[in-house]
Parts: sequence; structure tokens; C-alpha cells
Amino acid sequence: MGFDLRRTGFLIQRSIHLAIARPSTEDLRWEISRSRTLFFAQSTDQTGTVDKPEPPPEDPSSGSTTTTGGSCGSVKRSLTTQFEGFDLNQQSSQSSSRRDSNGEPTPAEMAAKTCRDNLRLEFEGFSTKLRGRNGLNGFRPRPPPEPVNHEGDGVGPGGCEDRPIDPDDVRRLMGAVSFGYGVFQLSISLLPPSLLKLISFLGFEGDRAMGVACLMHSRISSDMRAPLSTLGLLWYYTIVTPFFALDGSNLHHEICSAQELIDESNDQFAKSSLFLFFRGRVERLKSNIKEAIQAYEVAYRSSAQREIKLLCLHEIGWCRLIQLDYGKAMKNFKELRRCSLFSKSFYAYLTVICQGAHGYFDELVRWRTEITELLSRSTQKESQIEKYIARRCSKIPRAETEQEKFDPLYWRLLVYEMLFMWNALNSCHEATLQAIVQDCGKPPEELNEPSIGLGRLILGAALVCLKRYEEAIRAFRDCIEARTDEGVELQQDVHISAFAHYELAMLLLRKEDDDEDEGEAREEAKRLLVYAQLNYKSFDFDNRINVRIHSVLRKLN
Repeated sequence: MGFDLRRTGFLIQRSIHLAIARPSTEDLRWEISRSRTLFFAQSTDQTGTVDKPEPPPEDPSSGSTTTTGGSCGSVKRSLTTQFEGFDLNQQSSQSSSRRDSNGEPTPAEMAAKTCRDNLRLEFEGFSTKLRGRNGLNGFRPRPPPEPVNHEGDGVGPGGCEDRPIDPDDVRRLMGAVSFGYGVFQLSISLLPPSLLKLISFLGFEGDRAMGVACLMHSRISSDMRAPLSTLGLLWYYTIVTPFFALDGSNLHHEICSAQELIDESNDQFAKSSLFLFFRGRVERLKSNIKEAIQAYEVAYRSSAQREIKLLCLHEIGWCRLIQLDYGKAMKNFKELRRCSLFSKSFYAYLTVICQGAHGYFDELVRWRTEITELLSRSTQKESQIEKYIARRCSKIPRAETEQEKFDPLYWRLLVYEMLFMWNALNSCHEATLQAIVQDCGKPPEELNEPSIGLGRLILGAALVCLKRYEEAIRAFRDCIEARTDEGVELQQDVHISAFAHYELAMLLLRKEDDDEDEGEAREEAKRLLVYAQLNYKSFDFDNRINVRIHSVLRKLN
């Protein structure tokens, strides 16, 4: 009787709700009005009837009514709040009499005061939250950082112990950063010139020497990426550089660097299938084809991963093709066509040219139909290999009546073209190169060429490998002349003209005559490179030749 616990509980529940949820303006107005009224006790008579409060005298100078009495002083009644069930005069007099008699406030007054204090604290906390939410960009402003005391007892901010950084951690971190930066630099440097312009516009520039230096630093660090750095360097020296011919046909530095890396890792990774694979690549670049096949076979048997087995089988097939062993190469490529998920049309084409060069013509027409179906079902029609096979598919006989395509020399020229396009002529033995020169050096009327000028292009490349440079220059000039019909250059098989211009330019730059002739050769080589870069587009492996031309012109400039 004197204190309504139900209303007090309702007020506490309402204030908790305001502390959690974002209040509206009506909610705040309601709470303020309630905070002035609901903490007064409700008095009833002994019969349970509520005393009706008498209207207090109005103050003409204000817009509200006042009630005075006891120790409460004056209380202004809100015009928006109805004080139903409260006798303020009686309550104030009772409170005065009790406080006068006992000298202490009643429990109801203490509870009301506590509720008012709690509500005030809730409002202050909520206003602080609102100020934090309404800060800059809707984020709470961060407190100022604590000052760092470096001369204390070794305890940093937040109670954490301030200890020096271990130098081994720094070295390990630098090894990891060098690995990522080195791979990034090498990858950027291998992009075609059209993309290099965009990359340089964004602020990146591929530095091949910096990439190799970073990987060299990472491989000698204690970071877990050190073996990956070694594999990355082996990949660059044995696959990327020969494939793109970044340094021409001179791969002595790459071969020595790769061999040194393998020798240093021999104790730790002697039985690793990946390192055995790269050992085979080094032996192949040295023209030690038998040793390369042995390394690939050991890696094939020791590996438990299907992908590495197929990779080794791919290299074994190419080694057989470099040896011009068409029968064994045909079996390997046929197995790859059946098992591999990568470009089945590519392995089908390798199989058919090996069959034709081997003198086995029974299934040539069937192979053309199968390659056409594989190309139509392929999901990589825009890749360079798929485009290359699609253009070569027209070289395969459509019917048995095309007698000119049933000549072993016709198919051997296609095999030589594959060796040239994949930069595998450098790995051939001298006897193999002599056989290629003998086939391609025949008179044009006796040479059954799949494409005009192909024989002279292969002849020049083989003579370069035999270091017969003057004869190679004449062969490339004959190729460019054969590709021109009455002053108009042929538009079919444009890759032959592009590669002939590039190879001739590289030979002219290699000449070591007197200064005047050397200057003339340099200008002619630069003119050939610029002509090939500007006039030949959308041919077989155009990105590869463009990367080479861009690299050479960058050195010349």
C-alpha cells in the first residue's frame, strides 16, 4: 500500500528496453514524463478506496500547476501527465511526518530514489552510445593511443611484455616475401607486350633479373617456401626459357644454373619425382636424350600421383620424337590421348603425324574425323594449342584420293615443324640434325611441303643448331622470298613468315664483322623485328614470338 511494485517493475523493464534498442522521440518523452510521476507512492484508505486529490491552486504566471508540502518542496505537474490515484498533499505530509518522527526516509522513498538514479544512469549511458554512433561516418571515435614507455619495466601497452624481435623471424619473413615477389616479377615479365602496357599503366613492371634474384634469396632462407623457390627456379631455367627462347638458342647459362640447383638439392630430394623430372629436363637440354629418358622413367615409376606420371610420359614421348623414333613416340602419344585430360586433340595430332612419318597410312582419314570431333567438344577452343591443331587439321587427308598427303616426307616435315615450334631442335643430336638438313635441303620441286616456305624455315633453324650461320641466313632469306608472290605476301600460314623474320634478325645480330657492317646488320635486324611485330597478327603462337621480339627490341633500345 504506499508503493506500487508493479509500476516500478514496468519502469525498470522499460528502461532496459531503451538501453538496448534505439528509442524514438515519443519513447523519450514518455520516459521523461513518467520519471516525474511514477515514483510517488499511491495512497489508499483502509477500505481500499483511492483518495481523490484536490486540485491545487493555479499559478497565473506559469503554464503548470504547483503543489507544495513537507520536505518535498514544490513539484510542478506536467500538463501532459495525469496524476490519477495520487494524493500529493497527503503523500507529502505523510512523508514529512514520518521523516520528522524517525529522521530517516521510508523504504518507499528509498526505492523511488534508487529507481530515479538508475533511470538517470541509463539515460546518460544511452546518450553516450548515441554520440558514439553519430560520430564521423557512423563509427565510434577511437580513443587516443596510450603512450609507449620504453624506459619502464619491459611491459608494453595492454600489459603485454615488450620483447625484442628475433632476427631468425625477420630472415624467415624476408624469405617468404622474396618468394612471392620473385614469382610475381617472373610472371609479369612473361606477359605479351599488349598486356605489359596495361600492367605498366597500373604501376607494375616485370623485372626478370630481380625475380630470379629474389627466388635465389628465398631458396637459401629457413622459410618453408625454400623448396618451392628451388622448384620455381628449375621451372624457369628448364621450361620457360627454352620454350619462349628468351635468350635465343644459347642456353648455356640456364643449363649450368639448373644443374647447380639439382646438385645442391641432391642430398635432400634425390628420390623426389619432381626433382627427377627436372633432372630429365636438364639432360634433355644437354642433348643427352638417353639419360633424360632414364630419369623420366625412374620418376614415372617412383611417383604415386597420376598427374606426374602423365607428365613424365609426355616428356618420354617428346624425347622419342627428338630421336625421330616415330614408332615408340606414336605409342606414347596414343596412351596420352587415352589417359590424359589435357587437350586430347593435341595428342591425337602428334599420334597421326608420327604414324604418317613412320609410313603407316591406314588410319589417317579416321584420325582427321576424330580430331575434328575432339575440337568441337573441347572447352578450350580459344587456347593457342587448340587453334594450332584446328589449322593443322586441314593438312590431314580428307579422303584417300589425296595422294600427295600419303608421302612420308610430307609427314616428316610436319614433325620437324613441331620440333621447331616447341624449340626442341636444340636438343637433337648432330646426326639427327644432319638428317633434317638432308630432308629440308632438297629442291623445292622435289620437296612436298605442307606449307609454302616451311622446308626453308626448318632448314635454317637446323643449320643454326649446327652453327652454319651463313647458310642459315641464306635459307631464311629464301623462305621470306618464297612467301612472297609477285610482291604480295601470302596470307596463309603467316607464322612461317613471322618466324623467318625473327630468326633472320637474330642471326644478323650475332654477326661479328667490322664496325660498319655490324651497324648495318644491326639496323636491318631491328627493321625486320619491327616489321614482324607490326604486320603479323593472329598467327600460331603469336604471343610467344611477340614476347621474344619485345625482349630483343628492349635490349636494342
